[in-house]
Amino acid sequence: MWKEENAPFGEEFDTLAYAVREPGPLRFPLVELEQLSVLPLRNTTLFPGVILPISVARPSSLQLLDELKAERNPYLAITAQKDPNAEEVSPDTVYTTATLAKILRAQPTPEGHVALLIQGRHRIRLTEFVQTTPFLKAKFVYAPEALPDEPHQKALLLALRENALKALELLPDRPQEAKTLLQNIQGLPFMTNFLANNLPMELPERQALLEMDDMAARAEKVLAQLQSQLNVLEITEEVLNRVRSTLEQQQRDYILRQQIKAIQDELGESPEQSDIARYQQKAQQKKWPAEAQQAFEREIARLERIPPFSPEYGVATAYIEWLLDLPWQTYSRDRFDLKRARAILDRDHYGMEKVKKRILEYLAVL
Repeated sequence: MWKEENAPFGEEFDTLAYAVREPGPLRFPLVELEQLSVLPLRNTTLFPGVILPISVARPSSLQLLDELKAERNPYLAITAQKDPNAEEVSPDTVYTTATLAKILRAQPTPEGHVALLIQGRHRIRLTEFVQTTPFLKAKFVYAPEALPDEPHQKALLLALRENALKALELLPDRPQEAKTLLQNIQGLPFMTNFLANNLPMELPERQALLEMDDMAARAEKVLAQLQSQLNVLEITEEVLNRVRSTLEQQQRDYILRQQIKAIQDELGESPEQSDIARYQQKAQQKKWPAEAQQAFEREIARLERIPPFSPEYGVATAYIEWLLDLPWQTYSRDRFDLKRARAILDRDHYGMEKVKKRILEYLAVL
């Protein structure tokens, strides 16, 4: 039903092949209509030459498709809603810079929607809305873009292709078809529009690109956006490689430690068990308060549960050794002999008279 009569582009794949091969402006046949039905899209802008799958579910849009089917007319205007959340549309809620599109395929879905495959053909401006219910219709004028000279076109095309291929290589799930398509696009207009339609950006940014009359300015804007995205992907790849390297090293260390532990267990030479036994033997010789004994036993139980390669293992052993090194219940007899203290200070420390005097003053008042 949607097949175009006497058109050079009878199949959807032919139209894509034409857009890819065309080195200059996209010269799709002009449509001899005074007005077009307007299909508003949420969060999406369609550029000339680009093929886009969409799902139509809004009742007014389904009525629009029914009328096109009855008229055997595959052409319509594709524009974006200013507010993607708005359910009702009016001339004030849509952008007037739009794209004349052709329906290549229409397929009803079990949910009652219609899956469309459309291709942008021409950039247009909606000049007057002649119908607002049940769907929008508008008069339009063509709005072709101005192209730069041929050397400028080739330079921009090369820069866009190189950066796009670099970005594609950094994507985790890169489709081979996209790489082949980028390598074969011959013209600046389609390369610019293809990237503008697929780069991640907010709707106002994408719409601003469509509204640019100068193709060179649009291409330079897309190139800047592409380079920004490429920088993000390169940083992301660098971070992922660093994390991957760290994880691989940690996994390798873990496997090696587990293998060493298995061998030591087989030989009865577990070093951590030897450490715990040594701590417990040393603790039996300690005469410490009940609170210190409880703290020691609690830390020993914790140490038995911690893997020896964990950072917490070193913290626990350091605390246990500190507990064992403290002189619990051990006292020394104080000797308050200032003359002897002075002699020791003079023997061990040359000069520092003020410091020595202060130390002796402190000892004198104990």
